[in-house]
Amino acid sequence: MPIIQTQAATLKTLSYYGTGGLAPVLIPNNIEDLCYFLKHRDSQRPLALLGLGSNSLVGDNPYLGEFILFKNLNQIHIDGTTLTAGAGVENTTLSTFAQKAGLADADWMYRLPGQVGATTRMNARCYGGEMSKIVAGVTTITPQGDVCEYRDPGMFRGYKDTIFMDQTLLIVQVTLKLTRTTHPEILLKNMLSFESDRVAKGQFEAPSCGCVFKNDYGVGIPSGMLLDAAGAKGLTRGGAEVGQQHANFIFNRKGATDRDVLELSFDLQDRVYNLFGVWLQYEMELLGEFAPDLKQRYLLKRPPQPNLKNLKPLLERFKKNHSPKSIDPNN
Repeated sequence: MPIIQTQAATLKTLSYYGTGGLAPVLIPNNIEDLCYFLKHRDSQRPLALLGLGSNSLVGDNPYLGEFILFKNLNQIHIDGTTLTAGAGVENTTLSTFAQKAGLADADWMYRLPGQVGATTRMNARCYGGEMSKIVAGVTTITPQGDVCEYRDPGMFRGYKDTIFMDQTLLIVQVTLKLTRTTHPEILLKNMLSFESDRVAKGQFEAPSCGCVFKNDYGVGIPSGMLLDAAGAKGLTRGGAEVGQQHANFIFNRKGATDRDVLELSFDLQDRVYNLFGVWLQYEMELLGEFAPDLKQRYLLKRPPQPNLKNLKPLLERFKKNHSPKSIDPNN
């Protein structure tokens, strides 16, 4: 019988963003132990999942349920052109492993903050790559501790849209179908160029959650460009600051609280809405416990009221300077 226990931890030391309060934390070493824990836990207690936390803001209030971290589910197995990775494998680790094995299609994941499980859950996309293009299977566990396998491509409905985002399913393992290459040096060149692009955009300057807002493909202008035009760069609230190079990043510069980050993001939403009539939707997810006023405001949605007079010159400038596929999370 597995012996598995939770321990109290300060989440700000575990989350990529550097926020978070006290919570019971479970770090399973294998799928069997996690199943055992879920079958025997109090099902009335809340449950939260934290990969690397690179797309999330963790609340500073104490959390009464358990946080599950996947960092020890970090094994990679290879069989021909098929890779099977635990949910806790970091994207960069997987990308490097594939390149060294002479396998293409995962180079775009290099230096993409996060772990494979969460990256699959949200169907991440950047630099022309997307998880839905390479995932052949997903192993999940239900909150009751039952293992479920998914092989249907219908699990991916679109960018940042999968069946796993609506259901309380814990992704514990992902199977990737890649392709053989005779030129791994080209993959490495691509990987280093992606890293250079992220560095040039200041994405590693300080802790962040990556892009705070999704791109609105109906508008056709990246959220970062809308925010830049609305004067967002360099704005601060407490210890949080909008990036000077990329206006869709909010950095934790000086011990920012969850309130600092959220109130600054609310200001950004209002600025873009007042100027362009576009209501930016969050890419950043909330995990844990937050003050009620923050949670309520985060969930607020306003109807689109496009200001064509202000949008048109921005759209023309974007089309002139970018190819159609340039609208992705890194632009």
